[in-house]
Amino acid sequence: MEYQADGSHTAWNWSAGTNVEVWAYSNCDTVELFLNGTSLGSKSIGTAGHLSWSVPWSSGTLRAKGTKGGTVVYDEVITAGVPSKVLLKPDRTSVKADGKDLIYIETDIADSNNVTVPTADNAVNFSISGPGVIVGVDNGNSISTESYKGNSRKAFSGKCLVIVQPTKVNGTIVVTASSNGLATGSVSVTSTGGGEAPIVSAYKQIEAENYDNQSGIQNESCKEGGQDVGYIENGDYTVYNNVDFGSGAESFTVRVASATSGGNIEIRLDSPNGTFVGTCPVVSTSDWQTFTDVK
Repeated sequence: MEYQADGSHTAWNWSAGTNVEVWAYSNCDTVELFLNGTSLGSKSIGTAGHLSWSVPWSSGTLRAKGTKGGTVVYDEVITAGVPSKVLLKPDRTSVKADGKDLIYIETDIADSNNVTVPTADNAVNFSISGPGVIVGVDNGNSISTESYKGNSRKAFSGKCLVIVQPTKVNGTIVVTASSNGLATGSVSVTSTGGGEAPIVSAYKQIEAENYDNQSGIQNESCKEGGQDVGYIENGDYTVYNNVDFGSGAESFTVRVASATSGGNIEIRLDSPNGTFVGTCPVVSTSDWQTFTDVK
């Protein structure tokens, strides 16, 4: 049994004084509607496949009771409170490490009782660790001008979506979603059937876009070929796992571009807050696609 008010709401959120047209879709014989425990009447489905009630809105719980033969089922929607947290709901918790499969993760802006807030339009930032990459984001808003490629998306009617693709390496993919002022959400997906992560030599060029984890940055097409990482702000980072430094390194070279005054790249071991080992200055090159080497 399914029912909804106006065809879009997943929570019972309206304004005082509003009469809400509530439609119930069901394969039951009869459906009885309740608002905060008070019956609003029982109706027979007949051949229409749905029923409707005009309900003066008040905060609380709208509940439908469906009866078919001796079977009774219930469904309900609840008035959502203020946004409190980000919830992540993956379509699966395990995936094949084939570099092709996709994981669709529904992202909800919810109140303290895990009820989706249908009016929420909070911006959600996604980050990922482990053998997977973010390949797309969406929110179902047909007039949104936001890019489908990126690590952030505004919620639409309290929801958005992040799409993750596993690499060909076994491991645990962890996706984290954050939004200003809200509790962060996180989910893990196991990737199997692939290979083990290779050891990477620190003395060979490592392409910046081949990170194992990142926060805040986006991949973009590079004038020199392939891709680069861009849209970098203070506190953003990339992580590269299984790097072999041999007997130890004395210097670090990075190829950079900046249309502004530049900045600094910090190099740390084991984690974004790990042991600090050095800094690379980023100089201005007067253009985001004019690159130079610095160390």
